Amino acid sequence: MKKLYILFILIMLCGCSNSSYKSITKDKALKLINEKQAILIDVRSDLEYQSNHIDGSISFPIDTINNIEKEYDKNSYLIVYCQSGSRSKKASNILIELGYKHVYDLGSINNWD
Repeated sequence: MKKLYILFILIMLCGCSNSSYKSITKDKALKLINEKQAILIDVRSDLEYQSNHIDGSISFPIDTINNIEKEYDKNSYLIVYCQSGSRSKKASNILIELGYKHVYDLGSINNWD
């Protein structure tokens, strides 16, 4: 019985490993953008985006992130960033909850420098 319990726990842990976002560096993000046509998403406000953003990124403020389902399918590669990393983490978790399979958190826009 104890062995079955351990086996069950291991199976559950393996199954959960794909249901979370991953942190990503600029170099790896660029590789994903080039190889998988990953989408770079700025989850800051429209005003923040207009004042400064990463070239090629798309503005999708955190308060509208649920609407992303209208634009991109669940197999899209999504790379999320914000000002400090707080909103990108929250947005990444929301995207995972929505069923997106390939979510990456760049964190702060300053990580692009």
